[in-house]
Amino acid sequence: MTLTRRTLFTALPALALSRASGAAVFEDTFPCPGFFDCREIIPATPERTGNWAVKVTQLPDGRLLMVWCSTADSEVSRSNKLWLAWSADEGGTWSEPRLLAESAGEDRILNPAVYTHSDGRVLLFHNSGDAFTRFDLVLRTSRDGGTTWSEPRVLPFGEAVVSSVMSPPILAASGAIVLPICYSRTRRRANHFLSTVLISMDGGETWKPGGQMHVEVERGAMEPALAEVRPGELYCLMRTKAGFQYESRSRDGGLSWTVPRPSPLAGPESTAILLRLQSGSLLCAWNGNGLSGGKQVPRYPMTVALSEDGGHSWPWRRAVATTAGDRQLSNHGLFQTKSGRILLSMNHFLGIRDGREVGPIEQARFDEAWLRGAASPDRWEEAAAPTGAIRLEPAGVTLFSGAAAGETTILKCRRDLPPRGTVEIEVAGVEGTLGDGVGVFFGHTPQAGRAATLTRGRRRLEFTAPGPWGLYARNDGSQTRITVRAVRVLPAA
Repeated sequence: MTLTRRTLFTALPALALSRASGAAVFEDTFPCPGFFDCREIIPATPERTGNWAVKVTQLPDGRLLMVWCSTADSEVSRSNKLWLAWSADEGGTWSEPRLLAESAGEDRILNPAVYTHSDGRVLLFHNSGDAFTRFDLVLRTSRDGGTTWSEPRVLPFGEAVVSSVMSPPILAASGAIVLPICYSRTRRRANHFLSTVLISMDGGETWKPGGQMHVEVERGAMEPALAEVRPGELYCLMRTKAGFQYESRSRDGGLSWTVPRPSPLAGPESTAILLRLQSGSLLCAWNGNGLSGGKQVPRYPMTVALSEDGGHSWPWRRAVATTAGDRQLSNHGLFQTKSGRILLSMNHFLGIRDGREVGPIEQARFDEAWLRGAASPDRWEEAAAPTGAIRLEPAGVTLFSGAAAGETTILKCRRDLPPRGTVEIEVAGVEGTLGDGVGVFFGHTPQAGRAATLTRGRRRLEFTAPGPWGLYARNDGSQTRITVRAVRVLPAA
């Protein structure tokens, strides 16, 4: 079992669960404010068994354009192709995929990043090459919303042998297009990356490199993500093997950067994506499981975090989606529509089947109100969980047990109980319950203290001693799940 310490959930006005006498000493409700849904939008097919690097942009006519890479066997393969789809209802439905480009000869095509410029042109960046001795950065443009495209143009980048793009560019307040990339001088130091930006002041016609960002750990600074936190000041996150996303800042539009350092965002070696919201807040999506061992797995849950101070702190955090075992949620993209809706599109890697990577595209849609229903440093913490199996959903807070027998997810209340009283709990749903697999506990853990099994509906539980308490879901032979809508603690009369 992996122990974590992460504060979760925003306190909302509580539901009155009963008419018991006495003022409640603690009460909370969990139904989410705002809007949220999450579903599969692009299935895995024989031609597209694996689908990843999903990016979305909005066209001048209001439609959304989505681009992604597919494979019929492995991630870096001659079977790789780029695909397009359109949505006229902000991601509610998507058109049938249309082929944009495919690998040719020794060149593998992958890692698209798409951006709509202020003049209406769509700029599509991607990589092309054998990925080991040469990997070019390629630009295509469209003037008709993605129906037709220019011939690919390689953006020369000095001595870089292998370059990689994973995040779309931003339009800075200065009018510059700033594209985050990483590159490797493979012939000098194998598989070691530096991060930088490419800057264009003429709408993408010409580009110049900005300052370098280097992290002296294995594989270096990879797959940077970028946001402008205030005019002229850029904030960058970089994938590393150090157990954290590393961060750096530029106060001259990307020409120079501060020395990278670990950010507050711990996790495996995987990509983070940044997005400045219309409110001015900063949004990050990454595998925020709190593990900092420097490995590439586990790549779940997919977590979002919100910062109001330009990335110095991230108090609002939510797990958008999770999975289990060797599966992964990654290679994702973030986008906010003109109406304020946020789209988080991700690959759900399901494993290798018959020698082929299998992974559909899943997409979560939500708004900032849903996001801000997430953090309460003084109320709840995930005290133990097998890689973050706690999610806030419209019905309430859901705890998933681990997949293996005995694995337990614990949501511990930070407010200790008074000497005597009653806990009232409203349960919206229970699944897979065996034995005492889901419930409330009094004590430090369900094993160390008294535990009571919960079923759907409202239940009142008396306690006769002060101390810690919380909710749990435990695998007692099969996975269990409990969704709690509200809790209330009443002192004895």
